Amino acid sequence: MAKGGHGTLAGAPVSDSAKHGKGIRLRGDADHYTLLDQLADSGVRTLCFHSHWSWMGYPMPPPEREQDLRDLVDACHAKGIQLLLYASPLTADEAPEWD
Repeated sequence: MAKGGHGTLAGAPVSDSAKHGKGIRLRGDADHYTLLDQLADSGVRTLCFHSHWSWMGYPMPPPEREQDLRDLVDACHAKGIQLLLYASPLTADEAPEWD
C-alpha cells in the first residue's frame, strides 16, 4: 500500500477479518506488524496512557502488571516512541494504602 497524505490511505487497501468484523490490513505481514509499528510509521512519537497502567492516582503499577509496563516501555522505545504516563493527584480506593 502506498503512503497517503495526512489522514488518508493510498492504493488499494485490503479488507480482512478483524476483531469486530471487517477491517483494513495496513501491511501484508499482519502477524508481525503491530499497533506500535503502525503508530511509528504514522509519525507518532509520544503515547499518553491515562489510567491503563495503574490504579487512578497510584504511582506504581500493580505487581502483576509491572513487567507488562516495562515491556511496553521497551517496545515503545525500540520504535522511537516515548510513553507518557498520566498520574493523578488523587488516590484510588483500590490502592493498598487506601485502608
